[in-house]
Amino acid sequence: PAGNSAPPASLPVASGSSLTAVPVRTASPPSTSPNRFAPPTTQPSASLVAGGSAGGYTGTAPVLTPLDQLWPEIEQQLAASDFRGALNRLSPYHERISADSPERGKLTEWLDALAAKVIYSTENHLQPMPYIVQSGDTLDSIAQRWQVPTQLVYNINRQRIPDPMALTAGIELKQVEGPFQAIVSTDRSELTLYCQGLYAGRFSVVAAASGLQPGVHRIVAKQGVGHACGDYCMELQQPGLALHATDGTAGTESGLGFTPADAEDLFGILSEGSEVIVR
Repeated sequence: PAGNSAPPASLPVASGSSLTAVPVRTASPPSTSPNRFAPPTTQPSASLVAGGSAGGYTGTAPVLTPLDQLWPEIEQQLAASDFRGALNRLSPYHERISADSPERGKLTEWLDALAAKVIYSTENHLQPMPYIVQSGDTLDSIAQRWQVPTQLVYNINRQRIPDPMALTAGIELKQVEGPFQAIVSTDRSELTLYCQGLYAGRFSVVAAASGLQPGVHRIVAKQGVGHACGDYCMELQQPGLALHATDGTAGTESGLGFTPADAEDLFGILSEGSEVIVR
């Protein structure tokens, strides 16, 4: 990450890894990757604390080391193949470095690349060991236990699953334990995902209800198609508030609208019980 080092895209990924549903979206995105998120403050802060509505990553944060002084530590972690550690170390900075900071571009590129490798590849960086499928397991039962959508378990492990309708006991699956969390910045029209406190990607909000108020919400129901508010609808506990697909031309009266591709991605990552923080 320092100097003229190779770009994040050069991070090695083991042969056979599946990056389906990797949320790393650019201006002309593939269908499974999210977008940028600009942080709400310009300086590191000691007030960003563990999890829930107070933060978006694991652990209580002291005053953060200036980012330009952190890169040598990140280089050491990458050299030691401690990709999860590097992602954990960088994740708090995502909401603390301003959009016009000279460090912002490099930070965002490395966060996206590390999230792709740690969370969405088949490599076992989230948990040290894979999950061994047991007799009687189904994708649904595993996903329910991990508190993530069944589609996410399959997307990440599809190369290891010959038949998703009949898992074979003894095969190894990458463990991705949720639920994922979403933090929405309404003034910047961005949604950021976290998994186990780790940065997990970004999406652009293309429409937001005018009366949307800041607060902490949870997804209570999901419907893929045919919902009145739009496809890939994720209802929050506040009546009439949801995340859903929209073409963006008519706005939305029901919460937060995303492009159909982004809404489909979010639908496959967030689960009932996921926390959605609107700021």
